[in-house]
Amino acid sequence: MSYQPPPEGGSSTPPPEGGYSPPPAPSEGGYSPPPAPTGGGYSPPPAPTGGGYSPPPMTSMTPSGGSPSDMSHLPQSWMNAVTKPNVGTYEAEIPNANILKTMIGIAIVAVVGMLFAFLGAGAVSAQIDDAIRQVRAQAGSEVLVPLLEFIRGLVALGPIFALISPFITFFLGAGVQYLVGRTVGGAQSGDFMTHSYLSSLSYVPLGVVMSALGIIPGIGGCIAFFVRLYQVFSVGVSMQASQRMQSGKAQMSAFSPVLLFVLFIGLCCFLSFVLAALGGGNR
Repeated sequence: MSYQPPPEGGSSTPPPEGGYSPPPAPSEGGYSPPPAPTGGGYSPPPAPTGGGYSPPPMTSMTPSGGSPSDMSHLPQSWMNAVTKPNVGTYEAEIPNANILKTMIGIAIVAVVGMLFAFLGAGAVSAQIDDAIRQVRAQAGSEVLVPLLEFIRGLVALGPIFALISPFITFFLGAGVQYLVGRTVGGAQSGDFMTHSYLSSLSYVPLGVVMSALGIIPGIGGCIAFFVRLYQVFSVGVSMQASQRMQSGKAQMSAFSPVLLFVLFIGLCCFLSFVLAALGGGNR
């Protein structure tokens, strides 16, 4: 079938006789086809060692403390709280917080305090016995004997008090600090359990130190006082992490139990002075 030209008036023109000429050769200004890869075709990406696809390594999401029953990190956590009292130290410990670890730390302080109380009670009881013998040797001083015996009984109860008191004083102080912190602007998301755990990290090692200092006459009590201040300061730093507080408000919240205790002692002294003055005026 031969080619039929379009009707007259159409827009198309017939191809030239003999057809279209091929494109010019590259040497005459035409386009060169892309060079073929060496060896023919494209090389596939290298396969991973051992064959097959290797998934990316998994990132462990387990906290540094592991499971709630894992206590292996506690000694290092206590050491960090004493030697590195900064917000970052306590923020890293938040995933490890649970009540079991808090109770174990306080129990350690209680047991150590009981042992040192036994040692101190023996020495104090011996001194009281000497005082009782000296009083009985003096005529007319027998009235002091019952008082000295009462004091000796209290000293004998010292180890039991040392075993129980850390649980009472720690949670009572932590509760006051927590409530004051929430009142002055602490984060509502910070829970009491986390606050208690972070507070215990400095309380445990420094509590053991203060128990040991307690049996040293004179200077031991003075050093223990400054150790206590450092421990309360560390609690303030921990509250910056647990309740997202500013440093000033956190320290004020941490020292609030100390301030309340000082106010209570001052009030007792003032009332004693007033009662003594009133009693002296009525004579």
